[in-house]
Amino acid sequence: MWLPAFSEDRFESLFTRLPKRKTYSTLGNPPTLTVNKEPPKMRRLRLPLSRTRRLSELTIGVTCLLRVPSALGSCDNLAPVSGESATCDSSLPNPSLTGIAAAAGSTGVTVRIQPGAGISVSNSNAVFVRDSSTVTNLGTLQVSGDTFDGITAEGSPNGFGHNTLTNAGAIHTTGVGSEGTYNGSASVTMVNAVGGAITTSGANSAAMLDVSAAGGGKLTNNGTLATSGDDSYGMLAQTSGDALANTGSITTTGSRAYGLYANGGAPGNNTLTNHGSIDTYGVNAHGIVSVDASPGLVTNTGSIAAHGADALGAFFGQKVTLVNAAGARKRATRATPSMPTVAAALRMPERFRAATRGYRLSAVMRTS
Repeated sequence: MWLPAFSEDRFESLFTRLPKRKTYSTLGNPPTLTVNKEPPKMRRLRLPLSRTRRLSELTIGVTCLLRVPSALGSCDNLAPVSGESATCDSSLPNPSLTGIAAAAGSTGVTVRIQPGAGISVSNSNAVFVRDSSTVTNLGTLQVSGDTFDGITAEGSPNGFGHNTLTNAGAIHTTGVGSEGTYNGSASVTMVNAVGGAITTSGANSAAMLDVSAAGGGKLTNNGTLATSGDDSYGMLAQTSGDALANTGSITTTGSRAYGLYANGGAPGNNTLTNHGSIDTYGVNAHGIVSVDASPGLVTNTGSIAAHGADALGAFFGQKVTLVNAAGARKRATRATPSMPTVAAALRMPERFRAATRGYRLSAVMRTS
């Protein structure tokens, strides 16, 4: 049985450098541990050239001001301001070739993509909102171009976040650092609903990503998440106090492409829960990873299968409470030979043992 040499100095470096905004800290298979790779370039918000305009029309001797939305295609408002709504339907031309971008400083915007409607854009976000806004996608969002996302939520400099992003349709992105749903402000509620599908094609492209300031966000997948590309995660929290829960399916393909990943540094305390299925295909592509300074509870009642070389069902960077309920499965199909202890199975130094409940320590990891 081969057990990897492990440098505690290199391991602890995970917690001395916090990830930057829209940055990914990658966790390889020891002893070649890699963290804090170069971040992708910052996204640029590209507002539509046409804004809401007013037309004057003389009708029966009365001058009336008519507000004409700056819509192209099937969307009725491409640049909503505070309190306004934007709706895309299936009327022609469809899909809209211009995304929806809320005005700078706006709050309380509501965006709804109706069933059968779509937005297809290149080098632009499909939907961009700010504080206290709600986005619901029941249609199809297609995005191509590096660092642009299907749905993006940001906060104003003095804003409070509190955005709600829901996908019950389809989101597909193609490009480096292009997320399905992305949040950069506090306290987001992000849901991929039953029947919803988010797919990303490109390195560093998570299906669902929260990089906000600490604020207790909630990310839930009840549908399907699929990523293709190195370092492209199913669900990722680079903040503190988030709750990530999967009751649907997550499939990742690529080196270091993790299913659930939390790296909030200090204090951390992100909780990770899998009630569904997680399948990873790639070298060092672990099912669940937490490298928080103080990890929250990790629970698995579903199935986790890591199919790539040196890929593990779970990898933790600190002492963690891990609950693997009766009937749950966690396995690596192409890992090293069977490992009898928790420390060996999770590939961590002996002093970083997991506190466990509900299963035999020798059964934490099995290989097939």
